[in-house]
Amino acid sequence: MRFIPLEKFDRFVAGLEDVYRRDYHLSHRRDALAVLLGLHGLRAGEVCDLRYSDVVWDFRLLKIRTLKGGRERTIQLSESVFSWFQDVNLLFPGDRETGCIFRSRTGKPLDTSQLNEFSHRCTKRLLGTPLRFHAMRHTFGMRAYEKTKDLVLVAKMMGHRSVSSTQIYVDAVKAFDPDLMIDLPSAKKHHVADTDRDQLLSVDQ
Repeated sequence: MRFIPLEKFDRFVAGLEDVYRRDYHLSHRRDALAVLLGLHGLRAGEVCDLRYSDVVWDFRLLKIRTLKGGRERTIQLSESVFSWFQDVNLLFPGDRETGCIFRSRTGKPLDTSQLNEFSHRCTKRLLGTPLRFHAMRHTFGMRAYEKTKDLVLVAKMMGHRSVSSTQIYVDAVKAFDPDLMIDLPSAKKHHVADTDRDQLLSVDQ
């Protein structure tokens, strides 16, 4: 199981926010938001399948229509993450007609291979190791279990139908010193070098 090294988690989140804030290309905002959703436990296919109708705008909720026979679920978004959804909603008004939130550079709905490509290049530059999108979900699972120690709750949060699928995070957490498990940092406190930002912004899907 691969995941974001915990000691590099802050830097990675800061890098995503840097891509979003610099905004050299509007579509990069959606790229950063898509990868960030992996850190909320979403599968790649679930991100690609998101529709504007899945966002409960008045309550900062996101309804996940799950794949792979998993459980559908609803997650609460922080104000900062939800603000990205609001921006995307304003910046891409044409997509509201089709309902699809995430699209490729060509305007077609984003697919998992394109999402994995951006995740691969983003993590390679910011972390030194290329990781597929599913590593974001694994990172969420580890952090969720370390904080709650509740296997059933984490299974529900991740859309697992059986806690046996969630057991891998219990085993992974046991291999780490709890002191290394850190809270999600404020990306505003970190700085990403221009070379890192330029590499992220050069990604073409």
